[in-house]
Amino acid sequence: MSDNKKGFGLLKGLGVVASIGGIIFAGYSATKLVKKRLNEEGIIIKVKSIVEMMQKDNRVTLDFNKLIPEAWDNMYIFSSYTSYSEIFEVIGFNWEEVYKTNVNHTDNINLLLFIADNKVVKYIEYPINYGDFSKLNADIYSSKNAVFEIENINGNIELHEKVGGEE
Repeated sequence: MSDNKKGFGLLKGLGVVASIGGIIFAGYSATKLVKKRLNEEGIIIKVKSIVEMMQKDNRVTLDFNKLIPEAWDNMYIFSSYTSYSEIFEVIGFNWEEVYKTNVNHTDNINLLLFIADNKVVKYIEYPINYGDFSKLNADIYSSKNAVFEIENINGNIELHEKVGGEE
């Protein structure tokens, strides 16, 4: 066999190995993304079940300190159509994952950022049909004060700050 054929065979073999490596990496990245999304949806599912509980009781407490397992200091709230640059300005640093959110071009979510040590540890695209955070008095809540009441008023879901936090 000539050196050219051996070289071509070696390159072909390396190409196959590189392709398999790329597929494995893409699969790993996709799995990581799906797990993160499911974790976020898990929070939404918890909130949804709380909202469904309201059929029995018209007022339910939503305590994010209990819902978010990661340690965090402050919860920032951004309403629909907030620009990415405005988010960076408010939180004081650039957060690259913001580009994965829909907050800047949709009207049916609030973006909730949970921050510790100048790092976003969790974010939620919170559906406003479970309560619109943009109607509250503040845009930042400490982990001790991120307690809200969801109230069903004649079929309309309203969100209120729970004065004094957890009882």
